[in-house]
Order: sequence, then C-alpha cells, then structure tokens
Amino acid sequence: MRKLSDGESPLAFAILAIQALNFNDVKVDALVNIAGKYVEVGEKEKALEILPQALNLAGRIKNDGEKSRALNSIAGKYVEVGEIEKALEVLSKALKCAGRIQFNGEKARTLGSIACKYTKAGEKDKASEILSQALNIAEKEEGTLDKIDALADIAGYYVEAGEADKADGILIQTIIEASTIHNADKNDVLISMASKRAELGDKDSASRILSSALELASSIPVTESKASDLITLSGKYVEIGEKEKATEILLQALKLVGKLKDWNASKAWRLSEMSYVYKELGEREKATETLSQALGIANKLEEEDIDKPDVLADIAVKYSEYGKYEQALNVAKAIEFVECKAKALIGIACNWEESRQKVDEKAKKIFREIIKDFV
Repeated sequence: MRKLSDGESPLAFAILAIQALNFNDVKVDALVNIAGKYVEVGEKEKALEILPQALNLAGRIKNDGEKSRALNSIAGKYVEVGEIEKALEVLSKALKCAGRIQFNGEKARTLGSIACKYTKAGEKDKASEILSQALNIAEKEEGTLDKIDALADIAGYYVEAGEADKADGILIQTIIEASTIHNADKNDVLISMASKRAELGDKDSASRILSSALELASSIPVTESKASDLITLSGKYVEIGEKEKATEILLQALKLVGKLKDWNASKAWRLSEMSYVYKELGEREKATETLSQALGIANKLEEEDIDKPDVLADIAVKYSEYGKYEQALNVAKAIEFVECKAKALIGIACNWEESRQKVDEKAKKIFREIIKDFV
C-alpha cells in the first residue's frame, strides 16, 4: 500500500472542508465517512482521533431522530476499530434518543439500524430485542406506504442480523400490503421489495417483482418520471446479474432522456445516474462519456437554478469514482455554492484515498485552491 504523507493526503484536505458544511448532522456524516476511510487504509489511530470530534458534534444536534442516527453511525465505526465498550456506550445514547422519536415509521427504521450495530458489536440478544420492538412499532404505522417502507427496511435489518427466515416473512407481508397501492408510489415499493428479495439470495423472486415494476414503469405517461424509473430498474437488474436486461432498459431510458430540454436539470441528473449504471455494467468508457454529457448539460444551467450546484457536486464525485480525479477536482472547483463544493471535495478525497493512488503536485495545487474557499 502506498501511503500518502500526512497533511497532503486526500483525507487531510477533506477534514479541512468540513468546516464549510452548515449542519451538524451533515458534518458528523462526513467525519464518520472519513474515519471509515482511515480504517480501510489501516490507520485506525487517525480514525480514533476523528470519532470524538464527530461525537461532540452529534451532542449538539437537537432533533432526536437525527441525533440518534448520528450516534448510531459513530458507534458503528467504534465497532470497526475494535473499541466495543465505547461503541456500546454510544449505542445506549442512540437508543435513548430513538425512544423519543414521535413518528412510528422513522422510529422503527432508526431502531432497526441501531439493532444492526448491536449485532456487529456481538450483542445479538440485545439486537433481537430491539428488532422485535422496531417491528411492532412499524406495524402500528397508519399510512400504507410509510408502513411498507418501514417493514421493508426492517426486513433488511433482519437479513443483516442473520435472521433470514424472519426477514422473508416480513417481506411476504409487505408484498401483500403493496398490492393495495394503486398510485405512482407503487413502483418505488416494488423496486424496494425486489432489492430485499435479492439480499435474501432469492434472485428469481426479485426478477419477477422487477418485471412487474417494469410493466408499471412502461405505462407512465410523463417522460421524465418514466426515464427515472427505467434507470433505477436497469440498476436493479445489474444487481441481480441480469446485465442484458439492464442494458436493454438503459437504451430505452436514453431515448427518453434525449427528449428532455437541455435547460432542465433533470436531464443532467438522469444522465449522471445512467453513467453510474454503465459503470456497474463494466462499461467504463460509456460511463465516462455519459457523465461528460451530464456535465455539459449542468454547465448550461442558469446560475439561479437551485439544482445546479448539487448536480455538479454529484458529477464531480462520480468522476472520482471512475478514477478521473483531475476532472473531478476541476468540476468541484467550478461550483459556486460553497457547501456543495465542500461536499464534492470530501467525496472526491474519500474515493481518492480508497484508491491508494498518490496525489501529484498538480492535484495538490487544485485541492489547496479549493480549500481557500473554506478557511
């Protein structure tokens, strides 16, 4: 492994960018992500320096749901570095905050995620107890769609906890509930169900559910919505190994995206999403080409368009995921809105560190130029 010099590593630049973020929960997410990258490259000491900073910021979050989720993510990283006692201490705080969440769906999902961290910390009985609690709360949710979303997420948490049979039973229940939905939300539910079936290793069922979702998507009259659903579906077909089907659907989506106006931010978003599916298909050249098209559309957007900085940040991070680091930095540098620029730089830095590639002098110069906007 090629180690970068401290202070000139991508993650060192990412830490400097965090001060440009506006909300404590967003800052915690960034710090936890950076800590995770340090763990991946074998620098646990660096991670342990960062996690107390994240913990301090989490303590300032007012919203119980956001605070609980922040504490939960921090606890997960403490588990990864082997600090189990500290992880359990933080999880206890996360659990107390979760208990104060008012909305059943949010409360159930948050508890389910906390249960997963208890599983990873070796506390399987505690995890099982919390999952049962989360399931009971989810079943009390009155809104059909919210109930299905919560149950689907909890099924996923049961999978993570190694209780596949329990997850299977919950998913059967959610499929029955989903049959009562007759609006535009049904496709989102079907796609979620397919993902969960795939996680259980039941790719045949996942494929059948995706087929139903595809049929539904094909009947959508609005070009933009139809394209979005088709792109999502193509990605799901990649996940279950049906690459030919994914490519076929992606070509349908491409025709629809081509009909969108260039001044429409949705066109840039859809092209960016398509590029990622191409990357997952192993078509790197096509992925980069499609992302370049997305960038061209994004650059044409009016500066007043509120989507412009977000889509540019998304494109910048994707360039880094494809190994195009200099292009990624140049896109990030051009972003006018400072917080989106910071998010882009943090994403680029994390991907760069993960690649183990050395940062050359030209890239360091661009990093420093971007950082000037934050300090």
